[in-house]
Amino acid sequence: MAKIALVQTQGGALVPLTDDDKHFIDKKRVGTVLECDFKTLRNPMFHRKYFLTPAKKLTFLIGERNKLA
Repeated sequence: MAKIALVQTQGGALVPLTDDDKHFIDKKRVGTVLECDFKTLRNPMFHRKYFLTPAKKLTFLIGERNKLA
């Protein structure tokens, strides 16, 4: 099973993200049905902020506040 990344364009079409993804799709015949499970990748900065310990979370938030100032 292959993993490919697709991006939605302005018109609503899904296009391959990388050259490897495009190469995989180009190998398929016209009319081939591909079944997919879609998921959206999470924001890594939010993920890190959520799973920090309370002491580290405080220093992280103070550092982020200083970056904004």
